[in-house]
Amino acid sequence: MGGTTLPEVNKSNADYHNFICGPDGVLAKWTRMHVDGWRLDVAEELPMPLLREIRERLQNEDCHVLIGEVWEDASHKFVNSEFRTYMAGDNLTGTMNYPVRNFIVSLLQANNETEEVAALNDLEKLVENYPKAFLENCLNNIGTHDTARIKTVLGGDE
Repeated sequence: MGGTTLPEVNKSNADYHNFICGPDGVLAKWTRMHVDGWRLDVAEELPMPLLREIRERLQNEDCHVLIGEVWEDASHKFVNSEFRTYMAGDNLTGTMNYPVRNFIVSLLQANNETEEVAALNDLEKLVENYPKAFLENCLNNIGTHDTARIKTVLGGDE
């Protein structure tokens, strides 16, 4: 995100894939120590083939939760003009559900019925767009280290 002193990893490199997904890689090590779910920060920066490889490795380790940080409706996500097939069943099992946070904030800040209905329509679109199993695996949040605290957003109104 604009940092100039951080190393840049070639995420398409086979050695990198093996380091992460190989039989003795990072995923295998931690899932064998009973980590039973993973969250990928900024999942959209990982190539789709790597996301698929991560999911396959986790399934091989009997680990079935792979949540990606995706800020928008993940069913319509494009990155660098590439459609991200998060709903395909071969990569993420769910996402950080920031759209639900947006719905909650919109509903709590609504000043009239029209704004309430608009917020509910946004939620309904998400429910319609996400397959049931995917939606049930999303991590709903009202705040993270990347967002303003809900109490701040609501002007201190508890």
